[in-house]
Amino acid sequence: HYKSPKPMHITCLTIGSRGDVQPYIALCKQLMLDGHKCCIASHEEYKGWVEGHGIEFRSIGGDPGELMKLCIDNNFLSVAFIREGLSFFYGWFEILLETAWEACQGTDLLIESPSVMVGIHFAEKLGIPYFRSMPFPWSQTTRFPHPFAVQTTAVGRIYNDMTYSVIEMALWAGTQRYINRFRRTKLKLQSTTLDRLALWRVPHIYSFSSTIVSPPRDWPDYVHVTGYWFLDNPYQSWKPDEALVAFLKKEDQRPIVYIGFGSIIVPDPEALSKTLIEAVIEADVRAIISKGWSARSKGETLNEASGEVDKSNDILNEYPGTIFNVSSVPHDWLFPQIQGVVHHGGAGTTAAGLRAGLPTVIKPFFGDQRFWGQRVEELGIGVCISKLTINKLSDALVSITSSSSMIARAKSIGETIRAENGVKTAVECIYREIGLAK
Repeated sequence: HYKSPKPMHITCLTIGSRGDVQPYIALCKQLMLDGHKCCIASHEEYKGWVEGHGIEFRSIGGDPGELMKLCIDNNFLSVAFIREGLSFFYGWFEILLETAWEACQGTDLLIESPSVMVGIHFAEKLGIPYFRSMPFPWSQTTRFPHPFAVQTTAVGRIYNDMTYSVIEMALWAGTQRYINRFRRTKLKLQSTTLDRLALWRVPHIYSFSSTIVSPPRDWPDYVHVTGYWFLDNPYQSWKPDEALVAFLKKEDQRPIVYIGFGSIIVPDPEALSKTLIEAVIEADVRAIISKGWSARSKGETLNEASGEVDKSNDILNEYPGTIFNVSSVPHDWLFPQIQGVVHHGGAGTTAAGLRAGLPTVIKPFFGDQRFWGQRVEELGIGVCISKLTINKLSDALVSITSSSSMIARAKSIGETIRAENGVKTAVECIYREIGLAK
């Protein structure tokens, strides 16, 4: 056991969806038990949520919905993504440099999601310990490819190893001009290179379970897999709808599954809703569907004058005995009461389903989602479908609700994950590596 140093101000710097922020809330609450003051720096829309947990919040701007739409429409890190993202991303990245730097003022230790790409420069200027943390692997290995790369077992160790370097070089190539200008003009530091940054020497704290991804042997001992960072009761004022409780308790032999894809942007929300309904009916299951998808990112509106109206909710509400439509529902409350989950493969939703011991269907859209889809298949606890059709989803729903071996395997893994204490282990790892991190 590694003891806590003197109380510190600790900043967690992250961008993305609520699932990218929630693990840091759990980590901060654990750190605060040791007397540290914690701050989360992220998008403004998370301010009330974070502060509701008693954690300081600092805004770094940006719209996570816009970035998600860019990733889905153009295949993250593809040529199209880079081309289409130039005007959006680089204008925002300069703002990110300024706001994230301001957010890090007065902090004693910085924990950053590598997707932000700026924290190491701030830590260098401030002379403070710097950690990287992600809910999926980011450290180079020959065992499997980078989660953002094409997931294949056909190429081998050389390909796996290469994908990490290629992605780091791609991210650096797109940002180095802005970063080095900021280093020179604002931080008063010399320009740097990817080699000089020596990112491989940075301690990494990974918030996933070794039951799902065991640490590769070629990772150094300052790269830690701690277990998931779960946040129970994430929305403290939430209470279940009486109709939802009645749906769960209704005497019906059909298994209940959860279906939700987060706040994804899709070209035809109504078509997606109809596909889900028909697959559910064909598989003879009941479903609680969290309809977060839409055709518009935040701030955009439907053009009702031209007849552009999203009727997805109306469609989902047409089958009250079979489908219950919710805007959102805490996974830690719902998942222990159902028999299976269908989702996009976000790291947080995947973790919640596995913790509850539920067989899983994953339909990935971008980023690390395909990595988790492949992983649940390899473990024999789920199905990954690349294309969402009625037949494929129906077959997958039948598999996860009727395969005794899959159900038993998922239950066993759930018991193991529930016995872990990821945030406590993570905090001990931070204390252990604090000297190396500086």
